[in-house]
Amino acid sequence: PLTLQQRDRIIEMIDSGFIMEGKQADTMKAAILNAFSSMLRISEYTHTTINGVLTGATRGDIEFFGADPKKPDGYRQRILHSKTDQNKVGHIVTVMACGRDDVCPVMAMAQMFRSDPRPPSTPLFYFRFRDPSRVAFINTFDKILRACLIPTSEVRPHSLRSGGASAYLQTGTDPYVIAKMGRWASYCFTIYTFASVSYTHLTLPT
Repeated sequence: PLTLQQRDRIIEMIDSGFIMEGKQADTMKAAILNAFSSMLRISEYTHTTINGVLTGATRGDIEFFGADPKKPDGYRQRILHSKTDQNKVGHIVTVMACGRDDVCPVMAMAQMFRSDPRPPSTPLFYFRFRDPSRVAFINTFDKILRACLIPTSEVRPHSLRSGGASAYLQTGTDPYVIAKMGRWASYCFTIYTFASVSYTHLTLPT
């Protein structure tokens, strides 16, 4: 699992402009914080091609809410397809703003929508050179990890999902609630999560 310390280091690297800047930086920051806080599978926020058809999350799947559109209270994300959604009914994930703007998934998502406005039917994230594919995300994520001196052999995109679950466990969130939030069909997620005393200064939304 990605630790909170590693998450903060990754976000600091993106914000520094050393690896990327502008729209690309806004996109990677929003995607990483979104995946971590919502415990998303990579297929739930990237795009891939199936039988020649591009499929995945779109801008229209995000709905901000709150009185101030420039600083929303949160957003709801519609997940149409999930590995454990056998009945194909979809899921709605609600993400609330947190106390630290630098690692707030809501602030990051709102900033990406402002800096790179797109129609609702277009892919949610474009990670590199206007490429929405999951391969582009993985390659860019690895580049950031190497810059942060985080082993790419140990941390993968799925580490964002297990890292978010680990952080929620550390807050004392009931495993049943985590399983429902993360769309797990059982408590199988406890196999690859941990809650250690090194998890401090939590900023995850509740």
